[in-house]
Amino acid sequence: MRASEFISKTKGDIACRAYTALVSVAGISLWVAAAVLLATRYAALDQLIILVLVPLTIVTGMFPNTFPLPSVLKTPHEKFTFTLSDAIVLLVVCRYGLMASIFIAGIEGFTSSRRTVRRLSSNIFSFGMMSLAIAAAGVTLLWVIRAGESFAISGFKSFPLVAVALLAASITHIIVNTGLISTLFALRNRHPVLQSWKANLLWAAPMFLSTSAAASLMYIALQYDLMM
Repeated sequence: MRASEFISKTKGDIACRAYTALVSVAGISLWVAAAVLLATRYAALDQLIILVLVPLTIVTGMFPNTFPLPSVLKTPHEKFTFTLSDAIVLLVVCRYGLMASIFIAGIEGFTSSRRTVRRLSSNIFSFGMMSLAIAAAGVTLLWVIRAGESFAISGFKSFPLVAVALLAASITHIIVNTGLISTLFALRNRHPVLQSWKANLLWAAPMFLSTSAAASLMYIALQYDLMM
């Protein structure tokens, strides 16, 4: 190996480690803040329900749903896979707020990573990444709902408003999620970050439709049950 190649590889390794540490620390800090707020500002019943939702989200993440991609999308992937865990976490934002969704998403990110990779650094990165991604998605969801509060009827958030908010949140979640993971692999393989992000975003984009649709259907079911 030439000296220039060795130096380039060393710099790439340092950048990759620094980026991994940055995402992990930021995500863990956010999750700890969410856990503290859950412990101090939520009612006991809400805390219990959120704790019950943690294993439910983990279990749903163990059963992926696979669908073929439309032929018009020129990607190397013929299928895409999603789980209902992301839809559940987005729905939690609507009912229990941003902190609850971050708490659940972080744990689900760690356990899903642990099922496939037995490397603690990767598991912790996934923990932090999912906490940050759902935080961005949750902020988007709450902003859209608050921006359209004038359309709320009889104290209930109208379904069209929630559906639009869930769609926007799903798009944000996919963009942030693929952006964080693409940056990691781009630094690791010394590829252009933006090019890697675009490539991954193209095949991951259809997932926002399935996630937002699943979350919207669950929202309808919960509202129907509440009004019975």
